[in-house]
Amino acid sequence: MHENPSAAVESVRALRRRTPTRRVWCDPDLPDELVRSIIGGEPDRLLFLSEPMQVKDRCVVARHDSSAGPLLIKRHTWGGSWRTLRMAFRAPAARRCAELGLYLNEHGIPTPRPRAYVDFRVGPWTHRSYLVSDYVEGESLYRYIRFGSQSADEVRHLARQVADIWQTLVDLNVSHNDMKPENFIVDPNGDVWLIDLEKVHLGGNAERLQARQVFDVENFLHIRGWHRRLDARAVFAEAFLQTRYGERLRSSGVDPIAQGQDGQCDEALSVLILCDGGIDMAVAQHAIESVNDIADEVVLADVDRAGCIRATKNIELLPHANRSPVARTPRSNSSDILAALRSPWVLILRQTERVTPFLAKEMQQKIAAEKAGDAFRIPVETQLFGRTLNRSNPAFARLVRKADFSANVQNADSLLSVSNSEAKLTTLAGTIQDCACATVSEYVERLNNASTSAAAARLARNEQAHFGRAALKAAGQMLKSYLLEGGFRSGSIGLQSSALKSVFRLIEEAKLYQLGAEFCSDDSISDTADTIKMPNARPHATYESVRAKAA
Repeated sequence: MHENPSAAVESVRALRRRTPTRRVWCDPDLPDELVRSIIGGEPDRLLFLSEPMQVKDRCVVARHDSSAGPLLIKRHTWGGSWRTLRMAFRAPAARRCAELGLYLNEHGIPTPRPRAYVDFRVGPWTHRSYLVSDYVEGESLYRYIRFGSQSADEVRHLARQVADIWQTLVDLNVSHNDMKPENFIVDPNGDVWLIDLEKVHLGGNAERLQARQVFDVENFLHIRGWHRRLDARAVFAEAFLQTRYGERLRSSGVDPIAQGQDGQCDEALSVLILCDGGIDMAVAQHAIESVNDIADEVVLADVDRAGCIRATKNIELLPHANRSPVARTPRSNSSDILAALRSPWVLILRQTERVTPFLAKEMQQKIAAEKAGDAFRIPVETQLFGRTLNRSNPAFARLVRKADFSANVQNADSLLSVSNSEAKLTTLAGTIQDCACATVSEYVERLNNASTSAAAARLARNEQAHFGRAALKAAGQMLKSYLLEGGFRSGSIGLQSSALKSVFRLIEEAKLYQLGAEFCSDDSISDTADTIKMPNARPHATYESVRAKAA
């Protein structure tokens, strides 16, 4: 490896570099500045300068605009202990995707061309890897079909392309193993591209390979990927049957799908978002975006201090052209909040919560099944600064079949605890993320506002500041908060949030002392009608004047 890659870009274009802690491959056609960053082991700098598109616990996808055009950067990070052990016996994700992408490109499969990869290693384990590939403008086939209004000929054209890609994969003895509408991109010219090659498998036992290839088609046509577009699903099924390997699929249930006789239903979903203390669209927007691909409508409901809920805003997510006719229920401020929702299934979220991609996939699968339960519990993960702190006990039914609940729901607590029959109440494997705060500054601002309000309330109760007592309470609060937030499992994030809470306990005491001092020295108001009597306080100093100063 060159000691100074930035000084000799031409000499490092020999594609591959290896060190005990890093493996690098780079396309010689990349711009010089990208070669310097990749060969120099600085892909995080490129990621920081890029536009994030998808952020998960173990994967980040971003678009990077370079002098050679837009590129896609995908970072994979170390997972849990079991995942780490498994990955020790497999090639790193970025390297596998790069090698497979080049192979498929050479054999006519339309997939984004890989440009570089970097693996950071500790012995046999790759704890971080980066893939750089061409960026394909467009949107996923799922969203293109769901939100578009294509003609029958356009749908058949897309179906023919997808079927041809699958046929070519079979010719090459390749199985994708994660073939679904979300893993195809439709560009502005109407051409279809195959993406997400992490689970692609080449060769192997002929019988098992054929079973995996048939599974690819079954997975692609699964009901969860065709929300409210069963007509388009039948067209794609017919296209698969018309390939050279169509006979393999007839015994797998593809034929009934092509004829619209598979017997599966396609249920609509409404999402009710409970907004405590008023609707904050900047916060609620994250919840709305997380259900945009699975729901027909979102209803925002205001929750007052008494817990009473009132539907205030309706957002239609699915175009009318792609929605089956459903009997509408008049929207009113009825105490039966379920009556304000149109769809037969209801997902209940709080304003700060969002649905994870895995949960969205599982919900679609469950509500589309003929023998689905009446209600589903969903675990809730507490997230702070983008990191998971703990997982709550899934005590509440968050996904319910509306028709099975006849009792009026008058407040948020009774809505979240609704359950018709314990025998029909099951737990989903996915999770809801409760995003308490996205950034440290937002968290500090929230603690600051809370400490100011607490100090003002204590001043109104004639309390005085006691710093020694507050220090003991702060220490106890830090320990209690750290344990409740997962302890060692919460890592540095849990320790950081607990420390901030304890610090603001002392800040609250300092604010109380300051407010008390200002209260005693305030000579600006002579009206005694609103005077609050306090020890050592002047009779014409009012609590409202001090609070106004604090604000």
